[in-house]
Amino acid sequence: MAHPSKNVGIDIEVPSDKFGKIFQKFLSDKEQNDFDNGKNEEQLRLIWSAKEVLFKIIGNDAVNFSEQLRIFPFEVSEQGEFAAEHIPTGKKYTLNYELTDHYTLAFCVDDDIS
Repeated sequence: MAHPSKNVGIDIEVPSDKFGKIFQKFLSDKEQNDFDNGKNEEQLRLIWSAKEVLFKIIGNDAVNFSEQLRIFPFEVSEQGEFAAEHIPTGKKYTLNYELTDHYTLAFCVDDDIS
């Protein structure tokens, strides 16, 4: 994914049950409460992809997914968008996604070029 004047990030994942086993490593305590303590595998897939996308945009200032990146509560559908925040800077992001039985796709186009 590329854009001539904006920062972008994209992530594609194959469905896996691994996220249910490791969600405590990439979700903060608040997010665990917000997202039913990791019981919704589709949400976990989307959250993981979203945090991967943000890491690709932000870089090393977002390497600790549970402490530096926050995903705000959202309802899962086949496609949509949800909000996230880079906690150290307070910067908000809108992530778009598509969720199928075969893949999870998340991406973000960020207007802020640093």
